[in-house]
Amino acid sequence: MDAHLPTSLKCPNCASPIREDDYDAEQGTIRCSYCGTLMLPPRAQRPAALPRPQIALPAKMTLEKTARGIVIKRRWINVMVVFLIPFCIVWDSFVFGFLFRMTTSEDVPWMVRLFPLGHVAVGIGVTYYTLALLINQTRVEATQNAVTVSHGPLPWFGWREIVAGRIDQLYCKEVIHRSKNGVSTTYEVWVQLDDGTNSRLVASGLNPDQALFIEQQIESMLAVKDRPMSGEYRR
Repeated sequence: MDAHLPTSLKCPNCASPIREDDYDAEQGTIRCSYCGTLMLPPRAQRPAALPRPQIALPAKMTLEKTARGIVIKRRWINVMVVFLIPFCIVWDSFVFGFLFRMTTSEDVPWMVRLFPLGHVAVGIGVTYYTLALLINQTRVEATQNAVTVSHGPLPWFGWREIVAGRIDQLYCKEVIHRSKNGVSTTYEVWVQLDDGTNSRLVASGLNPDQALFIEQQIESMLAVKDRPMSGEYRR
């Protein structure tokens, strides 16, 4: 670790002591080895931020320049559909076949008739999610008036609209999820508003290049000067 960094520095997320190996001198960042939180050194010890290279248009994304601004679209389809499609076919065929037999047989107790309803709900949910992966896309439109995020054509949560003049900074976050099945990582685009509050802008299955591309394109459109943000993905 840099000799000028305080030895008592602790992670703001889990309060674990920061070790030498946690400091990345090249990037000028610190990543907690216990919980994975990314942070900046104390302001006095921060190196000058190097300008980041521009990210080329990632796969499964399009960029359209309009008279009003820009429109970025990202298709959701990924390798998961290879496993989900046969699962949905087998699950739905079995459940709805069982349900049909239960409803057409007169001597089946009503408790048995209710049993498959939970399985029906699972089938509907997984099938809807699979269809969304196949046909949905995220649409990010940035104009001088607002930044709007929507998902479709199948309805999906995550719609956002933020007045452009309120956006002070955009940045990307790397989110690490730990569970009994292992560790997974997702990437999100966040905004800091003029009142100092931070909120998530886009989070639908982005990879690092897609998240950084969205950030850079909106910054360019709104003439937002990029600067380091605490907790942001690598610079």
